[in-house]
Amino acid sequence: MATSSLGPEDNVDAINTIDYAEQELGIEQIQAEIAKLPPRFLAAPDEVLLPRTHSTASEVHRESSTTIQPIKKPSAGMLPSSLAHIVRRHPSAHRPLFQSQTQTSLGGNSTDRNSLEEEQYRFGGPMTPKDFTNETKNCCTIGTFKRKLPILQWLPKYSREDFVGDLIAGLTVGLTVVPQCLAYAVIADIDLEYGLNSAYLGCFVYTLLGTSKDVTVGPTAILSLLTGTFISRIVGTPGEWAVLLCFFVGCFQLAVALLRLGFIINFISVPVVSGFTQAAVIVIILSQVKNMMGLKFGEASDTVIETIGGYIKHMSKTNGWDVLLGCISITTLLLMKGMRLPLREGSIPKWYRSLADVIHLCGVSRYAIVVMSATLLNYLVMSSGIRALSATGNVTAKLSAPKMPNFAVGGLALSEILRTFGPGLVLVPLLAMVESLAVAKTFAHKYHYNISITQEFLALGTANMVSSFFGSYAVTGAFTRSALNAESGVRTPMGGIVTGSFVIIAIVTLSSALQYIPKAALAAVIICACLNMLDFIKPAILMHQFIIRTRSTYARCG
Repeated sequence: MATSSLGPEDNVDAINTIDYAEQELGIEQIQAEIAKLPPRFLAAPDEVLLPRTHSTASEVHRESSTTIQPIKKPSAGMLPSSLAHIVRRHPSAHRPLFQSQTQTSLGGNSTDRNSLEEEQYRFGGPMTPKDFTNETKNCCTIGTFKRKLPILQWLPKYSREDFVGDLIAGLTVGLTVVPQCLAYAVIADIDLEYGLNSAYLGCFVYTLLGTSKDVTVGPTAILSLLTGTFISRIVGTPGEWAVLLCFFVGCFQLAVALLRLGFIINFISVPVVSGFTQAAVIVIILSQVKNMMGLKFGEASDTVIETIGGYIKHMSKTNGWDVLLGCISITTLLLMKGMRLPLREGSIPKWYRSLADVIHLCGVSRYAIVVMSATLLNYLVMSSGIRALSATGNVTAKLSAPKMPNFAVGGLALSEILRTFGPGLVLVPLLAMVESLAVAKTFAHKYHYNISITQEFLALGTANMVSSFFGSYAVTGAFTRSALNAESGVRTPMGGIVTGSFVIIAIVTLSSALQYIPKAALAAVIICACLNMLDFIKPAILMHQFIIRTRSTYARCG
């Protein structure tokens, strides 16, 4: 086994294992193109990690772990975009490899590539005593301070154009997050004020510590389902259990970030995450149909069999008005999703462009429009003395002073509380990190910027821990709101400040109106949000790859 010393000028190219096409260029010409690339860690289009650029040797910190193996043929992941189409056929689900380099690119001792059977490059793994010593020595330097507070890097360059883009995107996301956080609290089966409390402070913390301009931190459907599953409803209140779970989730994520254990995410395979997501979406939709029907039964931790049995048992109590409002809400949301005016070629009148912007804003704010319209309708009906729709009831939403989570819920000892959470203490933070990292990777690839994996976990853990002091349950990066944030033209993480401020204003001014929100409208919001998460293409691709590999294995064995 040979080793080589990798410095900050190293050009290590992350690649994916690919079914290569016949090469149309020679190795020498391709390597010449690679040598022109900037001295940074490059990630393949399908790569799961986007490490940051390091300027000095002391700033080279480990983010993940992998094994270097010799590459006989270059892949599209290592090539500039002008050459990638030559060798790519289709991406593979295999994990990335790192190509071994020679003295020309590494600046180290020249080594024969054929002799490099396997090298271990420290690009991740747990923190060692040497790492701890280096971290301690450099903890008070300006570089470390700027690295741990990314806002210090982009805030001095903040411009008026950045402010306008962040303001528009932040307000647009704010119009979506308010009805969604109320709906996600219904999934967790906790009071609605906990949903509102989880929608603003995480945005503030991520603006300070996050490395992605597009990620919006807040409650999500899957995390809400997990929260409702692992909290207790026997003693104490569900809200207290949810807040305490949020605190432990933050502690776990901070430990992962500080000990540099983010490489454990690599052991969660794509099929597992995809299967879990699709199953969770089905469970969520099935559990919300009862709110569209005006039924009251079961808990968030019920199984699919128990939920179906509840529908059969309580079917005769269906409220037709709730069903009608829910169907109208779903239809409206689906119709408004793609609502926009086509932009004609040539000169466009100002009035036409303004009208197109208004219609587009209505489309992206469809959740808020539907919920506000349904709330106004229910208020008018209830003012007439008619109670036809099932409403959320009294909601005590208000901004409160920070306080410690209750570590003795229901008078239980801490050991009993931890035993009650059980595997949720590990499963919830892990899935939150996977979900947030997937969102950050997607938009980092799309808009060509780097993110720091360790810093992302640090921001997420801090957001959960701090939010728990303000009555929040577990939060993570939300894909739908982050996509809306990016489409709305966000330019920096400052958009999170605007979104969080909008939520605070909504809590202060609209708390008295929350009691009139129909449950059917919130159920429609949840169902439509979950429909966007259904993915039938990825399971089909994974099944196709499994069949091909199984056939090839039997062919070789036969």
